[in-house]
Amino acid sequence: MHKFRKKDICFGLSALIGVFLSGCLESQVDKVAQKEVLDPCTKEAGVLPQPEYGFKGVRFEELYSQRAVDACRQRLAEHPDDATAKALLARALTKQKKYDEASALLESSCDAGDDAGCTLLGNYYIDGLKKRTIDRKHGAELLEQSCSHGYAPACLNLGKIYLNGNGVDKDPVEGERLIYKACENGYTVACRHYSNAARFQQLKAEEDRLLFAAKKTCEAGLDCTYWRITAKQEDNVTNAEIAEKACQNGLADACEELANYHMEGRGVKVDKEKSLALYKKACEAGRARFACWHAGLILYHDDIDKQEGVRLIDRACRRGENKFACGDLDAIYQAEPSSASQKNNPDELITIELP
Repeated sequence: MHKFRKKDICFGLSALIGVFLSGCLESQVDKVAQKEVLDPCTKEAGVLPQPEYGFKGVRFEELYSQRAVDACRQRLAEHPDDATAKALLARALTKQKKYDEASALLESSCDAGDDAGCTLLGNYYIDGLKKRTIDRKHGAELLEQSCSHGYAPACLNLGKIYLNGNGVDKDPVEGERLIYKACENGYTVACRHYSNAARFQQLKAEEDRLLFAAKKTCEAGLDCTYWRITAKQEDNVTNAEIAEKACQNGLADACEELANYHMEGRGVKVDKEKSLALYKKACEAGRARFACWHAGLILYHDDIDKQEGVRLIDRACRRGENKFACGDLDAIYQAEPSSASQKNNPDELITIELP
């Protein structure tokens, strides 16, 4: 049984801290991939992504901080010099707003050469999340150090402060270079920031760079808005391929879009059965207005499951405020008065088995 949720924008304690925390220590993937099994601290505190383990990672707002704290304390009890575990524990403690303890761990982790620890410590200095004087210059130096080692979250954070002049001399060109570097190196959170900053003219982006960043943002299931703005809409084959990747990564509106492609044969073969499965998937993930409506119409008019079809059309009408669905529902009730009995349970949730 699998439940799909709409991807939300990751918010941290601030713009900079949030970038690091939502990044979930992504550059540690190579180290972790050498292990046969993820240790509990790494699993609970967040490494993104880990597809080879069937584990997507923990975003900051989804982090169960106490569970992560317990697992990482246990890890450190067994391996006191594990700098990465210290940084992961500090990440969990940051969510609990235990800044003093987290700060001490980050100092130790950074002194041991852990780039993740240095990056979060740099953000502490920039945002003043401990009982010390804010030192944005030193924070920028720590980010520069980690970025020079290829640690993508540090490059993204450093790029952002170059755009804003927060701790360094304002340099939009350098900011653009650093953020794109992080995106190019596979850090999709940076791709999203790059696309967003370009869209709102916070940085100047070459067309091919913006297209690359927008594509990666969509494929990762973060947001396809920028891809739809920048892509060639007539290239249905490419757009369908990207929508499929985004759908697989949990982006509900991409599933709905891909369903439309299969219904209309745009870039893919017409496949009504697959389209129905995608509409249902998007519907369960919250796309009530159209996905539930289309799924309901197929189920009802193709005599697959009229009862569920009526329920989904009802959901599109009530939850999605779709006036066309309401009209269809009214027509069904007039044609088949017995269907009106379902009005008593319009918000009954559906549970869908997925492969």
